[in-house]
Amino acid sequence: MIKEEEIKRVNYFEGQHLRDEDFQDDQEYHITMRHLHNKWLHTWGICYGLEVNKETDRRVKIYEGMAMDKDGQEIIVPEEGLEVDVPLRVNSVSGEFYLTLKYPDNSSGVETSDVCAKEKTRITEKAQSNLEKVSEFVNDGSKIPLAKIRLENCVIKDDIDTSIRNFAGYAELGCVRKVGDTMMGPLIINRAPDSDEEINSLENIESIKKINLHLVASKDNDGPYISTNKDTISLWSLKKDEPDDFANLHVKDIYADGNVGIGTTNLSGRLTINGIVQSQQGVLTFFSQDADIEYDGGSDGLFIFKDTGGKTAFMGGDIGIGRTNPTAKLHVEGDFRAEGNMRLGGKLYVGNRIILRNYHTVWLFSYDNTDTSEVNLGSPKNFYAFVVMTGCDPNHNFDQGDAFALDIFKVDGNKTSPWLSGGEHWGEYGSDNNVYAQSYSGFGQWILFRARSVQDAYLHGIGIVFYE
Repeated sequence: MIKEEEIKRVNYFEGQHLRDEDFQDDQEYHITMRHLHNKWLHTWGICYGLEVNKETDRRVKIYEGMAMDKDGQEIIVPEEGLEVDVPLRVNSVSGEFYLTLKYPDNSSGVETSDVCAKEKTRITEKAQSNLEKVSEFVNDGSKIPLAKIRLENCVIKDDIDTSIRNFAGYAELGCVRKVGDTMMGPLIINRAPDSDEEINSLENIESIKKINLHLVASKDNDGPYISTNKDTISLWSLKKDEPDDFANLHVKDIYADGNVGIGTTNLSGRLTINGIVQSQQGVLTFFSQDADIEYDGGSDGLFIFKDTGGKTAFMGGDIGIGRTNPTAKLHVEGDFRAEGNMRLGGKLYVGNRIILRNYHTVWLFSYDNTDTSEVNLGSPKNFYAFVVMTGCDPNHNFDQGDAFALDIFKVDGNKTSPWLSGGEHWGEYGSDNNVYAQSYSGFGQWILFRARSVQDAYLHGIGIVFYE
């Protein structure tokens, strides 16, 4: 705020008695007006020079230059430069530090040869330097950052990093500046046409010359800043290692004839984002207003795949649910539940076992004879076969000499393993009269089922085979 006292200037007239306070007020008025001009018509930062060089492992030198702070005060380093030593402390100092300059707190004077002078007759406004921890630095424009320096036990390591320097400037119609908690103001971007032909080819050139930006300052007043390089506009803060502190850009529409990066300068597509995409309110949609996928913006972190009348497809790669290292097209860690039908175009495994989803049955009947029925699977397949008795001796004339059996006799013409042999009816081991496999799991095409009964015994049965 500008106080009324600051806009009062001395009114000189003939015969006026002047005191030292009058001359001081006169100086203060002109200093205040100059600072107000700097503050409101320019942005703070480095005006020129102020290069930083590492002299020794414990000393850097700031060369001649000038900067302005947020209050419009000029910060000057004269032509002889300014040497800054790393302070030696009992506890070794390590970490990252900013080398900063500020307007002097207390003006220093220079004595003159006038022995009658009671006070210092000149004031030297020489910049004050300081080393501040990066984590504690408040970038509000009261101090000008010149370089970032890494210290290990009070020794300067690596090269001096000057990428964090901010330069003073101006805007044709004002400037982007911090007002309260918000950075506001119009930013004018002018690109000089390369030729008269280009000037003539540009239509409605005013529409591409001006972009209005609303920049939200971070909580710690460490930015944001705008830097331009040819056809690139970057918004950034001094805490570049903390993505959450990058500047926020609020604009109704953004049109880019190229790639856009958020949180990264390594662009790999139209939009490259390094960090978390978070919807604060409403719905975050992809592709269109009728998108196949949307994020509800709630604390449950729910992504919704909508039924839009179209199809949602994931092309390439594996999808993991409950795990980050899927080993199949769909890899689920945990229970799987389906309320409707589940259709498979291939094999179904449980553990390392194949679940066979096709089946075939044959009916078998025997009365004092042998009945066979063969199943053809069409081509060799994995299968599981077994036999079930459904009826026996309905006339109740079963006696000690009667016998009956169901078995899977052959697979692709080869007998299965004998299960029962010997006695009055089943013959020596390995003969066709043996009772062969009651169930069989294997690979083949032709499965021969058999039913046998002896001495007027009735037998009804069924052979079942499940296959791929």
